[in-house]
Amino acid sequence: MSDMEIKLGSEDFPILLVNHTSDKVEDESSGSKKKNRNGVYWPRKKILDSPFNREFTSVKNGADINNAFILNVIQNPDLSAFEMRLALYFYYKEMEISPVLGDGRTYLVDEPHVKKDLKKLIGEDGTLHYSTNGLDIDEIDDFIVLIDDLKKSNMETTLLDLNAAIQTLSDYAYITITPISWEFAHVRSSRAAKGKVNEAGLNHVYARNIRVFSRMSDKLIFRTIKKEEVK
Repeated sequence: MSDMEIKLGSEDFPILLVNHTSDKVEDESSGSKKKNRNGVYWPRKKILDSPFNREFTSVKNGADINNAFILNVIQNPDLSAFEMRLALYFYYKEMEISPVLGDGRTYLVDEPHVKKDLKKLIGEDGTLHYSTNGLDIDEIDDFIVLIDDLKKSNMETTLLDLNAAIQTLSDYAYITITPISWEFAHVRSSRAAKGKVNEAGLNHVYARNIRVFSRMSDKLIFRTIKKEEVK
């Protein structure tokens, strides 16, 4: 691929999916926590601030894990009804393509591009490439226009409320989000793009990969908390 053909998400410049977990990075000047480039804060904020943190970080809790994801959704007392439905929606959308949770699905949430235009801007021959354990692909035609698809499930909402709900599910570690942008390309790819892609293009988000955090389906976390455990 020549310099003129540098495209985000092509086979030579794949998207690097965000790790489900990562170390926290401290800003020495302010003491604030910064997001690790390859992952999100760990433990995630709403888990860390809840009485469920111990269950989430333990190796085993002896719980029956049949339907664990569903139970972890409906037994979380702090999720709204819409957030619960959205979590189950993401779960079943991922299970539609594979019985094993893995690379998630790619969604257009409030990004302005239509699929026809996206094929000219990202990917290669209509295919977006992801770098995980190997090289995985997602057809741009299979991207899901989220707010429209939710209407088919009788889940009408506003973009503002939808984005807030997505963030809540991320903060509780139900899902991990990877923006489709140069910031989340492989380091080698990002370096190659600098100087050849304008700054607006480097920062632009074209879509979002959303995948279920498998730990939520591996163990029962939001069990019944005894009153004496909640301080």
